[in-house]
Amino acid sequence: MKRFCLIILFICAYGFLNAQCYVVNDNGSVTITAANNGEFTLQRQDNDNWIDLGNSQNGTYTDEEINANEGSVTYRITVDDVATEFSTLYCQVAVNGQSIQLTWQPANEGSKYAIYRQTVEQSAMTFLAEVPITENSYEDTREGECDIYYQVSLIDEFCENYSNKVKVPKTDNQEPEQPTLLPIDVDLTTQKIVISWQASTSDDVDGYVICKNDENGIRQSLDTITDKTQTSYTCDKCDISEVNAITIFAYDFCKNTSPLSATYNNIVLTGDRGNCEEPLHLSWNAPNLTQEAKTYDIYMATEENPTYISIAQTTNFSYDVVLPQVNGKIHYYVSCGGKSNVVTIDVSMADTLKFVDLESVSIKPDNMQAELYVYLDASKKVKGYTVMRKIDDGEFEAVNQIPFSGYSYLKFVDELPMPANEHTYTYMIAAPDVCGGNFTYSNTLTPIRLEVDATNQSKIKLSWNPYKPTTWNVAGYEVYRFAENDFDNAELLKTTTANSYTDDITDMVSATDRTYYYVKAIAAQSDNPDITENGANSSNAYAKFETIFFVPNAFAPKDGVHEKLRTFKPSCHFVRAGTYSFKVFNRAGTVLFETNDTEKGWDGKYKNEFCPVGTYIYKVSFIDSDGMEQNKGGAFLLYD
Repeated sequence: MKRFCLIILFICAYGFLNAQCYVVNDNGSVTITAANNGEFTLQRQDNDNWIDLGNSQNGTYTDEEINANEGSVTYRITVDDVATEFSTLYCQVAVNGQSIQLTWQPANEGSKYAIYRQTVEQSAMTFLAEVPITENSYEDTREGECDIYYQVSLIDEFCENYSNKVKVPKTDNQEPEQPTLLPIDVDLTTQKIVISWQASTSDDVDGYVICKNDENGIRQSLDTITDKTQTSYTCDKCDISEVNAITIFAYDFCKNTSPLSATYNNIVLTGDRGNCEEPLHLSWNAPNLTQEAKTYDIYMATEENPTYISIAQTTNFSYDVVLPQVNGKIHYYVSCGGKSNVVTIDVSMADTLKFVDLESVSIKPDNMQAELYVYLDASKKVKGYTVMRKIDDGEFEAVNQIPFSGYSYLKFVDELPMPANEHTYTYMIAAPDVCGGNFTYSNTLTPIRLEVDATNQSKIKLSWNPYKPTTWNVAGYEVYRFAENDFDNAELLKTTTANSYTDDITDMVSATDRTYYYVKAIAAQSDNPDITENGANSSNAYAKFETIFFVPNAFAPKDGVHEKLRTFKPSCHFVRAGTYSFKVFNRAGTVLFETNDTEKGWDGKYKNEFCPVGTYIYKVSFIDSDGMEQNKGGAFLLYD
């Protein structure tokens, strides 16, 4: 009885190990998956030959070189030297009036078949019926005039195997009538593009697709309108500051599409005013790609009279408007069938900014960039803000322009002409009035310049200038030390309210010849979260140390008492980072050990075996603190 149970278990396990599931993909390729997700090798039958396809990946293989939409494909799957053959289901369809007949080749094994169907109302295949394993056909009745897709699956004890998909073509091939696109409009309140059209006259229209042509003439879909009664659309994806070439087409229940409508552009209006005395120059584009200039109406509204009135007509694509003698904002738009965007001009009499504060200047880690934080009155639209810079005892010069953005907090990075650790920089911001005339100037602010005195190489003296922002208080300074090229892992040494600090490094032994420092001013309080979180960094400066190098003449790797004698390692400190190399050779020239780490030495072993007593050769190379390449070498003794 036990032997019988074991045989049954073996047969079940064998069947599970060799079970496979497959699906014929839409493009005719076949994806095969082991039922237990195990690995297998695969072959495909070609007439009387077997073609090796390769091994599975994570229990799956997709045969991309076959088209199982054209016929059944036979495979051989091998697991643990045991091969099993199977063929994919190949489904065919025949249509006779309203009758749809599905047929497929009989399967050698399995429990039953499942029939799936997808109609135009469905987004995926949906179960339709089950068919006994003894049958290999199924009859369905057509409902509607649109495309229908079918698929057959073979269900066994392990999984469901899917045939190719077959299509019953639609009988309705009549394209719907073309909708009529109306001139593109802009909502004056929301300043969003509004697309309107006259509906298609076809009875079976099911919706519309709105498209936009890019600058290369390539059509892209903006949105699909599934409500066939809808005849307008607000385009959230359209930028009113850009020309949007819009077209539309209709589709019916069977996804037949109408011809494209005519293409219309939105009118993009721009206004340019040289100064307060000059007229406003308005210019715009034609609303249709093929349209000659027609009559354009120009409308205006003011804060005192917010209702738009027509002030001029023209057949040109531009017009110069003499601004009325009013205070506040004046709004303009152009209309030719559809409205343009609104251009607003603030004609307040030479309004100046109420405040311009240079809140912080922080030096970047490379000493070649200064990051400025500015807080200003953004309620007045000006042409931009001028960054003024002074170097050492020189004069302020305009070095860059920050464009108007409408934001009160601005951040700007200035590229420095010389390193910030070698020169003292001072900054100021100049902001013009709305007519570009009278300037409002910010406070001046000098970033922290750190200086290092390494005369006493055990006690490094740091000093820096006081940092004096006007909009926030400095609570103190954080002093940081870091290794070369490792700014992000800087070590906080001290927080102090002084402008100097002495770093006692008597007990510090460094592998590199330079130790870097920077100072950060900490905000006691600030309305700017960037300043509260990040403070203001000084320039970086470094202390340079004289290289120390010593090599012992002997070592005993098997010494059981003196641990320091067990490793042969040069004592090498304060060398240029990334230049150290140490190698050990035997007399035959074989490299027994090598490293680029100053903290690692040779333990006397080669290939995990202790080397014999004798004389060995070392070679050490590095760049010292003076920038000179050093190559050291010599002999040393290995003894018991």
